[in-house]
Amino acid sequence: MVTKLKVTSALLLALFGLSLVGVMAQGFSHQVSYTIYYSRYDSIYRTFSMSGPIKGPGMTQNHTMQNYTVYMVSSENFSSTDYQGNVIKMEENFTTYVLDQGSLKQVTLNYTVEVKDGMFITVSSSPQLIRVLVYSDGRTQEAWAGFLSTASTVQGYTYINDTGTVILQYANGTSIYNVTVKVSYNSIVKGSETVDLVQMNVANVHTHVKTSVVVTNVPRKYEFYNFLTEINGTNVSSLGKYNVTLARFNGTLLPAIVWNTSAHFETSSLVNFNGRNFGISNSGNVNNFMIAFYGVNGTLVAAVREDNFFSQKEVNNGLSNSFGGMKGVSDIAYSSIMIIKVNGNVAERPLSVGVVNVNGNKVVVVMTDHHNVETTANVSFTHEVFVNTPGVLVKVYVNSTGAFVVVFKNNETGVVKQVKPINVTNTTVSYEGTNYVAQKVEVNATGYVLFNVTPIMKTSHIIVVEVENGNLVALNSSNYFIVNNTVEVFTDPVQTYYVLYSPQSSSTSATTTMYAMIGIIVVIIAVLAVVLMRRK
Repeated sequence: MVTKLKVTSALLLALFGLSLVGVMAQGFSHQVSYTIYYSRYDSIYRTFSMSGPIKGPGMTQNHTMQNYTVYMVSSENFSSTDYQGNVIKMEENFTTYVLDQGSLKQVTLNYTVEVKDGMFITVSSSPQLIRVLVYSDGRTQEAWAGFLSTASTVQGYTYINDTGTVILQYANGTSIYNVTVKVSYNSIVKGSETVDLVQMNVANVHTHVKTSVVVTNVPRKYEFYNFLTEINGTNVSSLGKYNVTLARFNGTLLPAIVWNTSAHFETSSLVNFNGRNFGISNSGNVNNFMIAFYGVNGTLVAAVREDNFFSQKEVNNGLSNSFGGMKGVSDIAYSSIMIIKVNGNVAERPLSVGVVNVNGNKVVVVMTDHHNVETTANVSFTHEVFVNTPGVLVKVYVNSTGAFVVVFKNNETGVVKQVKPINVTNTTVSYEGTNYVAQKVEVNATGYVLFNVTPIMKTSHIIVVEVENGNLVALNSSNYFIVNNTVEVFTDPVQTYYVLYSPQSSSTSATTTMYAMIGIIVVIIAVLAVVLMRRK
C-alpha cells in the first residue's frame, strides 16, 4: 500500500527559517530627498525523494516512496520618488508552493526580456518560471522569484553597467532548467526554446506577511566599508575594500567608487519525515557590492547596493528499506538590491575623462559638456582655463589632502603644482605702447603650475604677460584671477612673467595736459590784465 505524503504547515514554516535579511548599517542623511527602489528575494527550491516504513491500524509495515518539491519565496519591495529619512518599513511576504511533479512533456518556452536604463527588468514568460537571475561584471543577482502557473509578466530591479546575461530558471521536477539571454543596459530580447520539461502543478500554497525594516546608507569616500548581512539570525560581517572607476548610471557615465567583499557562510535546517529529522546544510559565499556615483563638484548622484548568496547542495540521508531516508537537492538563492538617486543632483554628459593620483589615491576627474567637473573626490574650488583648448582648474580633496588638478577638453589631465616664485620685483614695463606699473615674477618649474603674488595696488583689472623669445605675450585672461587679495596665475611655465597694473603713460599724459591748460589760462589772464592797465 502506498500512502501519499502530507506536508504540514508547521514543516513549511520550519523550512522558512532560512530567510535572509539584508541589514544596512550607516544611516543616509535625513535632509536629503531621494528616489529609492528596493527589493529582496529569498527563494529555496527543494526537491526530495523520501521513503520510509509506514505504520497504521491494521497495517503491516510497508515501504513507501514519494517525490515532492517545496518552493519557498520570501520577498520585499519598496519604491518612492520623494523619500526622506534613513529607515524604511515595508511588508515581507512569505509564500510556500508545494508542487506536484507530473509527466515529462515537450513544451516551447517563449520569453521577452527588457532591460531599461540598466536598472529595470521586465520578463514575459511561459509557465513554470521560478527565478530571474542577472549576471553582470562578475556578480549574480536574483531580480525576481515566484512561480508562474500561467504565462505572465514579472518585473524587478537590477544594475547592469554595460552588458550582462539574464538567466531564466524554470521548475523541472527534481532539477531547474536554465535559459540564458544576452542583454545590455537598454535592450529588448525575444526568443523561445523547445525543451522536454516535467510538468509542475501547485498542490498547496501557504502565505503569511510580517513587517520588515531596512536602513539606507552610503559609505564615505575613500574609506573601507563594513558590510553587515543578517542570515537566519546570524550576522555575517565583512570589510569591503574600494576601487575607483568610471561607470554608467541611468545611461550616463559617471565617476564612481566601488566597494565589494565576500564572506563564507554555512546554514542548516531540519526536515522531519515520519518522525525522523533529516539535516540539510547549504554553504556558499555572501557577496556584497556597493557603487556610489558622483556628479558636479563631487556631489553624490546615486548609489546601488547588492547582497547576494547562492548555494546548491545535494542531500542524501541514506534511503533504506528498513528505516527509510531522503535524498534530493536544496537550491538557495538570495539577493537584495537598493537603488538610491539623490533628487536635484544632476549628472552631466562627459566631454573628457582623466585619472590623477592624489597622495597615493586614484581620483577620476571628468569635464562635462557644461564645462563643470565631476569627480570621485571632494571639491572646494573650480575655475575655467584655456591652454590651446578649454579646461577646468579644480581643487580636490581626498580625506584631508588637497591638490589642484586640471582637466582639458582633449582628455589631457594632470596634477597642478603650486610653486613659489623665486623672485618678485616692482618695476615699470612698456606693453603695446603703454607704460604700466608692474611686478616682474621669475618662476623655475616645469609642467602645469599655479603661482601667486600679492598685488601692489587695489584693482579689479590686471594683465599678465610672459616673456617668450624676448617678446611680451599675454596669457589668456581666464588663466589668471584675483581671489582673497591674491593674484593667482595658472600656466605651463616659462621663466619670466609681468603682472601689469595701472597704465603709467595715461596718468602722466593727463596730468601734463592739465598743467599745460592751467598755464595757458594764467598767461591769458596776465595779458588781459596788462592791456586793461594800459587803457587806464
